[in-house]
Amino acid sequence: MPIDPIKKPTKTTSLCGERARSVILLVLGIVFFAGTTLAQEVRYQSLFYPKGLPLKKDFHSGTERKALYKFYSEAELLPVKARAILFSERTGAGISDNLFNVFLGLVEERKGKLIVQSKMDVTKFISIYVEEPGNFYDMDGVVNFFTISKNMLGIHVNIWAVISGSGAQSAASDLFFLFDPKEKKIKPILTLNESSKFAKSGDGNYVAQDTSIYLTDIDHDLLKELLIIEEHHETNALRGFSKHVVASKAKVYKFKENAYRFTNTLTDIPTDAVVLQRSGRTKVKQ
Repeated sequence: MPIDPIKKPTKTTSLCGERARSVILLVLGIVFFAGTTLAQEVRYQSLFYPKGLPLKKDFHSGTERKALYKFYSEAELLPVKARAILFSERTGAGISDNLFNVFLGLVEERKGKLIVQSKMDVTKFISIYVEEPGNFYDMDGVVNFFTISKNMLGIHVNIWAVISGSGAQSAASDLFFLFDPKEKKIKPILTLNESSKFAKSGDGNYVAQDTSIYLTDIDHDLLKELLIIEEHHETNALRGFSKHVVASKAKVYKFKENAYRFTNTLTDIPTDAVVLQRSGRTKVKQ
């Protein structure tokens, strides 16, 4: 969920004092963020791999070596003491396209301890790869928790990946899951493939697409709809051509028969709609 912006202080301070305070807060924020991410990475790695990371055949050399772990994001499922974790195992030296296995894990808090409930391999949902699913250069991802209705919880996962090469070709997928708090299981309810794309050819020539996803109840039936706004940008420096188009209306996905389904209708974005977070690396280049 988005964090509310910090309100400006009403107390008047000197410019030098305010600058110094801003620098201190920025440094403290960087230190806190780095420390928090490292702590999360270590904690969840030990949870999902209590016996250590598995040995896998290196994608380039063919020799066996220990996989590399990477933590990306977590979302706390507030009504229940559970968290959704996005992480990956990678084999390869990181200098070319590697082989990733990407997982969405569920952990539950019991008596102050975190216990792994499930681990789902979501690699097949990533829409860009070279020779097989998970074969790309790098990736990023974000997890969101949201409510579908009073008694139904949803998990949204945005995964961005890029393949090596001068074209910087990348794409993102948005995955939606229904979370069953009793069974501690997740079930896919919508996949948006290539919800973001980018590719360039030469200096200043590229085609890009991005998507903004909103959550709201437009028909007041107590079930949240997903509203999708698409954005396109194309530039050709040689022809002096540039086009940037943002859809004026959103596509509507309604929750029907235990899944989100496109309704073939368009609508405006209500002022009370909530934006679901996506990786910043999906943004259309300007």
